[in-house]
Amino acid sequence: MQTARLATKLAASGKATGQYLDVMLTEAENTAGAAEQTFAAVQPPTRTADRLRGQLLVVLGECDDVLSQLRIEVRRDNLAALDKVGSGLDPLNTQLTEFVTAHQA
Repeated sequence: MQTARLATKLAASGKATGQYLDVMLTEAENTAGAAEQTFAAVQPPTRTADRLRGQLLVVLGECDDVLSQLRIEVRRDNLAALDKVGSGLDPLNTQLTEFVTAHQA
């Protein structure tokens, strides 16, 4: 998420090329997708863990959606759209941070 946030800032300031942003956002999307797949593949041991897993997968899925849309806009050479599309990153980052804080062992 932080890499994508940086990419949107670089695009807005004109300090990065589309090719560079494509690499950044593709890597961010791949990393987020791997995290989502990891949690999706784990069988929770309890009903409580089922609920936590479900909550986390919803947020991770939303993150993946935003990251995918950012990557698509870069590949369409629509760098001006990154700021608008990327506005969804901050609330998702907050949700992830709050989830981790609330559920630390």
